[in-house]
Amino acid sequence: MLKKFKIGIIFTILLSLFAVGVWLYFVSHTIVLEAGDIQYQVAKKFPLKKSALFTTLILTQPKVLLSDKEDNLRFQLQLTVQLPQFRILISNAVDNVLHGYVDIAGKLRYQQDNHSIYFVEVMVHALRINDISHANMKKINAILNPLVISYFDNHPVFIFKDKDIQQKLAKNILQDIFIKQGKVYIILGH
Repeated sequence: MLKKFKIGIIFTILLSLFAVGVWLYFVSHTIVLEAGDIQYQVAKKFPLKKSALFTTLILTQPKVLLSDKEDNLRFQLQLTVQLPQFRILISNAVDNVLHGYVDIAGKLRYQQDNHSIYFVEVMVHALRINDISHANMKKINAILNPLVISYFDNHPVFIFKDKDIQQKLAKNILQDIFIKQGKVYIILGH
């Protein structure tokens, strides 16, 4: 009788330890995303094209940049500017096409209703197009800035997948999301 009692107590202790271990693993866990995790999901949504003021902007090849020194997310995108044939904004545009890149910066926010992470507080951090005047750069930026803000407001940069148990749990118990030392940390808990 005493032996069964001891076995029962040992079983209860082991079961309790197992339950605590499971709880610590799933509830107090951190998911770490690398730049490539976000890049994979974002790249599928490009190229992005916008026409305005007789000019067409095309954004391609998004590259996710997570810096060790910054707490924000940055994207570097290739930019093609197609100018109309009848309007000469710049004399050295070959076939009325200019090439450059845009660097945009922002923060991450989790949206519970669709279980997705969005790129918010987006702003054009740098715009580089070779041999273009400051006035024309401002015109391009006037089209570009609302384009990237609108795009990222409506398209998540990361969607949690049901196939991954951690990501499935994250949908319901995500506590915090932040960028630190070049990685995205998703803290799970109640």
